[in-house]
Amino acid sequence: MFDQATTSPSQEEYFASWRHEYKASQADRAAHVKEFGLSPVKKFPPNKELTPFSGAVKPVEEGQIRLLDPMLTPASDLPVFVAIVQPWANGWFLFTPFSQFGFPATAGEFITDQKLPLREVLCSWNSRTAPSSLLERSWVDGSLSDGELMAAHMLRDFLETGFWGMTQSEDLPNKLACRIGAPIVDPADPRIGYQQEQTRVLGYILSRAMAELEEEDE
Repeated sequence: MFDQATTSPSQEEYFASWRHEYKASQADRAAHVKEFGLSPVKKFPPNKELTPFSGAVKPVEEGQIRLLDPMLTPASDLPVFVAIVQPWANGWFLFTPFSQFGFPATAGEFITDQKLPLREVLCSWNSRTAPSSLLERSWVDGSLSDGELMAAHMLRDFLETGFWGMTQSEDLPNKLACRIGAPIVDPADPRIGYQQEQTRVLGYILSRAMAELEEEDE
């Protein structure tokens, strides 16, 4: 299946730019571990003023961009922003994390019109569901445009019908096709490891979500 996908010139440029950022990030992390013996301490964006949750809780709504409580993402060295894509069943919501990089790594990611660091690229392939009680442990920090929200819906729906991590851009509308990354065409592609890393970032919040679901079923 891997040899069935093709790449466009723009996707190849995205991949080259993403790979440069990814390698630099990996090198910086390795240097920090070598010097200090541990991973970098998670830091929030400069000048980010975060009010206590007790006075900042806002209902979860479709289209919001939220900065997750760092306690929900212990596997990440960086703050994690997510977009609330749509309401789900029983008070749960579908959410999609943003990439830490400024370029889409795969065909399951697309560049938004957001201009701030850590929230330029949405990783639709990594969309998950969680109850509002967990997602409220975050700060609202903007919103998706109607076009971005539509694109998030469209790419996620498209990914559900195809192979994980592979998307034929010619089957998507031009406005979205020109924003997605290159498909994975090699089973040894390093981006598979990257996807595994990003899946682990959401591991804790997903385990908490499952625990709440089990409590509801008792």
